[in-house]
Amino acid sequence: MYYYSTAKMLNSRLCGKNRRLVAVVLPQIILTIVILALSGSRAVYAQSSRITLRVKNQTVIHVLKRITTTTGITFFYNREELEKLPRVTLHVVDETADNILSLLLKDQPLHVQHIGQVMAIVTDKTSDNGAVSRQISGVVTDKNGTPLSQANIVQAGTTNGTVSDVDGRFRLSLQPIPAQALQVSYLGMQSQQLPVGTQSILHVILQPAFTAMNEVVINGYSSVRQKYSAASVTSLKVDDLDRSDQLSVDNMLQGKVPGLNINMNSTVPGAAPKIRLRGTATLMGSREPVWVIDGIIANPPVKLDPMDINSLDNVNLMSSPVIGLNPIDIERIDVLKDAAAAALYGVNGGNGVIVITTKKGNYHQGPQVSFSQMLNISARPTYRHLNRMNAAERMDLSKEAIDKGLNFSNGVLPQSFEQDYTDYSKGKITENELQQREKEYAAMNTDWFNILFNNGVSQRYNVSITGGGDKTAYYASLGYASQQGPAIFTHAQQFSGLLHITQRLAPGLQTGIKLSGTRHTGVYPYQLDPYQYAYNTARTLPYTKNGQRFYYNPSYYTPNWSLQDYEMDTAQLSQFNIVSDMENSRTRTSVNTYNVVANADYTFLKFFKVHGLYGFGSSDTRNSTYAGESTFYVANRYRLGLAPNMPYTDGAKSNIILPAGGEYQETNTGQSDYTLRHSLEYSRVLGSHFIQVMAGNELRQLKYTINKLFLMGYYPDSGKVSHPPDAAQYPLYEAFMQQYADTTVHHLIKQYRQLSWYGMLVYSYKDRYTINFNLRQDGANYFTQMNGGATQRTWSAAFKWDVLNEPRWQKLHPADMLTLRLSYGFNNGLPEIDPPRLTMSDPVAGISGEEQAVISNFANPALQWEKTYTYNAAADFSFFHNRLNGTVEAYRKKANNLLANINVAEENGVNSFLLNSASVLNHGFEFSLQYQVIQNKRWQWSVGTNFALNYTKTLKTNFAGDGIIGNQQQYLDGNIIRSGTDPNTVYAFKYTGLDKAGSPTFRGIYDRDYTVQPTVAEYYANVFVPVGRRIPAADGSFFTRLSYKRWSLSAVCLIKLGYVQRLSNLYGAAGFVPNPAENASLDVTNRWSKPGDESHTNIPALNGQLGWQIYDQLTMTLIQYYHFDPSFAQTLLQQAPLYLISTQLAEMYNNSDIRTVNASHVRLSTLSLQYTLPQAMPNRKRSFKGMSCYVQAHDIMLAANKKLHGQDPELPAGTLPRRPSMTIGTAINF
Repeated sequence: MYYYSTAKMLNSRLCGKNRRLVAVVLPQIILTIVILALSGSRAVYAQSSRITLRVKNQTVIHVLKRITTTTGITFFYNREELEKLPRVTLHVVDETADNILSLLLKDQPLHVQHIGQVMAIVTDKTSDNGAVSRQISGVVTDKNGTPLSQANIVQAGTTNGTVSDVDGRFRLSLQPIPAQALQVSYLGMQSQQLPVGTQSILHVILQPAFTAMNEVVINGYSSVRQKYSAASVTSLKVDDLDRSDQLSVDNMLQGKVPGLNINMNSTVPGAAPKIRLRGTATLMGSREPVWVIDGIIANPPVKLDPMDINSLDNVNLMSSPVIGLNPIDIERIDVLKDAAAAALYGVNGGNGVIVITTKKGNYHQGPQVSFSQMLNISARPTYRHLNRMNAAERMDLSKEAIDKGLNFSNGVLPQSFEQDYTDYSKGKITENELQQREKEYAAMNTDWFNILFNNGVSQRYNVSITGGGDKTAYYASLGYASQQGPAIFTHAQQFSGLLHITQRLAPGLQTGIKLSGTRHTGVYPYQLDPYQYAYNTARTLPYTKNGQRFYYNPSYYTPNWSLQDYEMDTAQLSQFNIVSDMENSRTRTSVNTYNVVANADYTFLKFFKVHGLYGFGSSDTRNSTYAGESTFYVANRYRLGLAPNMPYTDGAKSNIILPAGGEYQETNTGQSDYTLRHSLEYSRVLGSHFIQVMAGNELRQLKYTINKLFLMGYYPDSGKVSHPPDAAQYPLYEAFMQQYADTTVHHLIKQYRQLSWYGMLVYSYKDRYTINFNLRQDGANYFTQMNGGATQRTWSAAFKWDVLNEPRWQKLHPADMLTLRLSYGFNNGLPEIDPPRLTMSDPVAGISGEEQAVISNFANPALQWEKTYTYNAAADFSFFHNRLNGTVEAYRKKANNLLANINVAEENGVNSFLLNSASVLNHGFEFSLQYQVIQNKRWQWSVGTNFALNYTKTLKTNFAGDGIIGNQQQYLDGNIIRSGTDPNTVYAFKYTGLDKAGSPTFRGIYDRDYTVQPTVAEYYANVFVPVGRRIPAADGSFFTRLSYKRWSLSAVCLIKLGYVQRLSNLYGAAGFVPNPAENASLDVTNRWSKPGDESHTNIPALNGQLGWQIYDQLTMTLIQYYHFDPSFAQTLLQQAPLYLISTQLAEMYNNSDIRTVNASHVRLSTLSLQYTLPQAMPNRKRSFKGMSCYVQAHDIMLAANKKLHGQDPELPAGTLPRRPSMTIGTAINF
């Protein structure tokens, strides 16, 4: 178990480069302290202030307003009572408010009560029968102090009641009955019954209702009352999203919805998580759910291949459909999980739907301005827990390697310990000189994390205004967010704006329009990973030497240098310094989004409603990368590791692609879409029957325009221009450009148009038996390429039984609610694939000089639609006066007719072919539970949990035999589909032990392991073994909240179980002997050192064994080769593998089954403390109606497998782990 200390993080040094934190943090803390201090002292000061006042023949209400203007005191009174009072003439000098009120109310049946910061004017009455009748006044707010308009306030045991006004205030004359109490209720809030006692004024704070008690379900097409919905829907309010440090809503949903699996694969600012809802329903298509914002499907701003979207390793910085959505603008989120919920989305909803509703204004409400700010500080990574060698330990390892005569793959670095020790071994320096230099290296012990990382800083500021009159309501917001680091040269920022106006133009007619826009930008390192570098670089290597940056050549592609042949001319080798390379290379991203949504609703004949929705959206995205000629990436990629503009030999020139200049790539994506939707809805209660019917049509279009630019010989100061070398001297440049000609200037348009008809039926009898039915038919321009027709139909049916509405069970104790739900649905899906017709490439000049074209896709007329069948059963319950609420669900989702590759003979021209005969089964169990442990006037304590268990299995594939065609990386990444396994299964080399020399051995690599040559599929199936799934089988959360008066303490723990993670590499590219610039794990100290050690250790010996690798000069990728090719020398028959595979023993060991571990873990995600100031504060200009301040700590504790050694179990190996962080924030309502 690892314990991260937030306190230690905050007490880290704020010197040098970290001094900038002081300028950021102190203003935030001072602002919060000042506001708290002023809010606490203002009422006392105001009420004790001396007032000079002169009025003549004015009403008492006018006098009170004058006092409020002068002092800021808030008065609470019954306007009708004060209007009955006679006008007054008053002249006072230097008097208190109490004395002035005594004069005003003299001889009147009124008196003043001090309630906190409010001065209330109250009265007593006598009822007609002589019994004393009391008046009770008060205000109803939510936990943040926001007034709740139209809240119901009823005297318990009577029909005597009222509702709160637009400011949440109410007044009620109580009937003279014993044990007087008020029952207060509000839609979406937990009802409260409060004893009145002797109080005259109450401040009622209502808590949000539990999810299971929400009154309305929003599916994006219509709203259905919760009691009439039989679908599987989980609803959230914006207050449920407790990760205020996250800038995007998708990352905030972790652990909030049972069955919704959020998988982070990067901590880089702006990276989109991988999301799965109830498993996998396709093999070739996208597995992500659909996002819907205010009824409009949100499309990703960039067009990615489904394989890139599904890959758990591919980091997508701009692909999230909600990348520009400001979380502060969200009103609620509804996650549609089963077919009954998602059927209205047809072919788009096969993976589930996440519906977001943004905020709107309220009619009959004065302007309310809100401001919020957040500051988050995350700790930079350190060597703590990482199990890496310090400088002294690393020198001991190099000593042993040199003493054994082992070679380093890239020789001995100049000005390194290895050079000093080599000189000592050759007698060039004395032992005392060596010891002195050892002390210097040990004392240096370079902290690469301190050099390459800062404490990360995230900030967010939002301001909004909402309100409305009789006919118009409005909501507007502006937001700014930024995230700096923690890696240097890494930052992202976002600007957002939203305007939402609704209008009642005529009786029954309401219209609305929403305008929104965002700009998201980011800057990141290119071809460099600061965390990987800090993790893998030796701490004996200096960052600076003699006040200058230290440069060295780290490439293992350069010639091997033995200790005896060290004196080599290295003048032409490119030199590397990580910070210099980061300064001269970068990735820049920018995403601009614009959206307009208009709607109109017309209700006529009382029960009919016509709905129109019209949306238009567009985005423009730019992703550019640049690497200068001085960077080691360009040198290693295009110049054989040599420096630019050197006097190269003729032999070097024939193998160099680019002698000078850098590389520039740019991709511009323009995305536009529109949605036109019309529907007619009928909703009515007829005695014991409720019926809701809706029918409509929808037209959608989505278009992507993609432009790519690839430049070689690029200089930033000369514009976007290539500077090619002399073709006669550097012939490889032309060959390279011909191969990449389609990316030099590339233009692509993808357009999708879809026309749909849909319908919904909801019927309920006595609110006891409810039936839901949904139907949708889709037609699209891309459907015509598939067998089965140009239109496809999706439908679902669901049944709900309210058990407690049965007469014989209505008084079932202690149940308050018990419903049972069943649903079934059918969905057609269509992965985005190449058209199933014969297609050929554009003609290009061949070797003969004549134009040639190749077949890029064979005709495939047999392709059909993928089909998914979904069953869902659920029970919703509430007990003990709604204090215990929960939902239990079980589901089964089977996807048939899935597209997958099938093996075919190579004489067909291809070795695999797409067909529809694969199938996948998902089944699982979910539950959510919330319990209100304590609920009284001062104390509230609630606990809850969400949990989901999912099993996914490929039932069959198209492949004969035990394996399928693939490559090593597909197996290792978990992108291989095999019958009987989870589609996300991870594979590994089968480790079979250490041999007598301490070298690792693996199953089935060489031809000596076979008596008959296997096929490619059989070979891979034997070499690789499944070790587990990459996506958790079970995940969920546990949360608790404790409130005392205006203080609130909450905690959220995330749970992920039943999956594996590959450990960080034990060895680098150099093999078992790390290069002088490479660090090593402390696990290596337990390595094999003598015969017999193989019986008690699995750590290989320190040896110089390397494998065979053949690289293409143009692409720097492995060349496909076969062992039985006669070009291989007979002496290598026992050394080379049968098929294309790694022969680096160290790489195979890193990816073996013994280097994977159970990644199940529990994480303390959020610990939050919040204080809400009293609602009744002065509400005049420049004063607050309410304010809350909070402090949160994130990711401060982790219980995980000890073998991870500081590696984050949720993230891929080698990724910067989540770091402990602290957030402070303030929200103010004016």
